[in-house]
Amino acid sequence: MYALQTQPDGSPGFTEVKGHKIEIEGFEDFNFFYYKGQYEKFHVIEQRTGLSIANGYRLKDAKWTAKDRLDSHGRGFLINSIKDGIERNGLPPGIE
Repeated sequence: MYALQTQPDGSPGFTEVKGHKIEIEGFEDFNFFYYKGQYEKFHVIEQRTGLSIANGYRLKDAKWTAKDRLDSHGRGFLINSIKDGIERNGLPPGIE
């Protein structure tokens, strides 16, 4: 799985991470995963774009924050963010 991260040259790019699938209640038709990154933080990522949805020091906090953000912004915002992310950065390796 890949997360969109700032690369050493300052540009955005995909970095391979050891991710685990996760479902967000109310958004089960989207693909999310989490991984434990720098500073021991858990990151919730949208799989088709690598975009970060939320993070936290505990998985349950990162998941709660992701659900709260998705609920407050709505499905339309998420769909547009996915579309924009793909247009700007392409798809991560292995995603079609």
